[in-house]
Amino acid sequence: MNVSPRKKKLIQFLFVLAVITLVANIILSKIYKIPKPEKLESINSNLIKTKFLNAVNDFGLQKDWIINLKKSEHPGYSYLISVPKDLPIPVILAEIYSAFYRTNVNIKSTEEKLGGKTSISLFSNNKLRLTARFIYKDDLVRNCGSIGLLVSDIDKLKSSDIGKLIEFPQTFTALLLPSKLSLSLKDSLLNNRKKYSVLLNDNIEDLDFRLNKSFSKRRLNIVIRSIIGAFPNADFFVIDDASNLYQSAVYPYIKQEFTKRKIKLIKESTFIHINEGNSNEVQTSLKDIVKPTKLGDQKLVLIHADNFELARPEIYSLIKIGYKFINPSVIIFNKAEKKNLSKSK
Repeated sequence: MNVSPRKKKLIQFLFVLAVITLVANIILSKIYKIPKPEKLESINSNLIKTKFLNAVNDFGLQKDWIINLKKSEHPGYSYLISVPKDLPIPVILAEIYSAFYRTNVNIKSTEEKLGGKTSISLFSNNKLRLTARFIYKDDLVRNCGSIGLLVSDIDKLKSSDIGKLIEFPQTFTALLLPSKLSLSLKDSLLNNRKKYSVLLNDNIEDLDFRLNKSFSKRRLNIVIRSIIGAFPNADFFVIDDASNLYQSAVYPYIKQEFTKRKIKLIKESTFIHINEGNSNEVQTSLKDIVKPTKLGDQKLVLIHADNFELARPEIYSLIKIGYKFINPSVIIFNKAEKKNLSKSK
């Protein structure tokens, strides 16, 4: 078959173009190392069950809240899970989705009733492997205590770290030493819906706020008025009971002046202190303090601002299990109420 010169040229041109394109693709793939599609981990039914239950159990649910339904009635594994009202079901679902990230498991969830029942199905290789239904129960409460967290020495942090701490979403109260810097800090705290308290000790450098055992009653009174006036929204005041000020002859008068204004001075030793350390030591210390608390138990914990940052992961883990971080003033008020009731009996 005769091919016209024109068609020959066209064929030759297309062949050369194909070769150039192939070579270019090879060169580009070597230079830029085009990533291959990520291979998903293939897991069997038993591992799916284990991963699912681990994700659910991370929220501190009691064993009898997770009912294993009979296999004969349901394909694969099937569970009926009761959830306390203070734990949003979507939070549990997010944890389950995260547990199966980069696996071949497909998950489908359906909210059967708004704010009520939610069903979830797990598939792999187009087969249903596990189903579960989550139902809120009003009478369920996780057996965990409450912690009032007081954070000291915020003023010693870098400005960027101060901002990060103030924006922390969970509840805590900042312990401020009276100073001009603390005046701006307390405004930032209040603007971010955070509480603050005020510490009285030997280390107050600002002359307007310094309390000294050598001061006359008149001078002490002026300073006390300055402190209270400068920090009017303080949740409570803390006295360092290891300080010279606390052990001096003038302290009873200082305490009296605060009491006269219906302000109670809380001893710093009332709080359990978390000592300095690396991240593991700080997190372990916090865990050891919090884990023994049961429902109804309340503890006051004082942590240095530097250690607070190290403790963040553990704080989130404890909240996930069901421990509550509340304003220390609530615990202080509750303790005072119990003390007053026991006195009146």
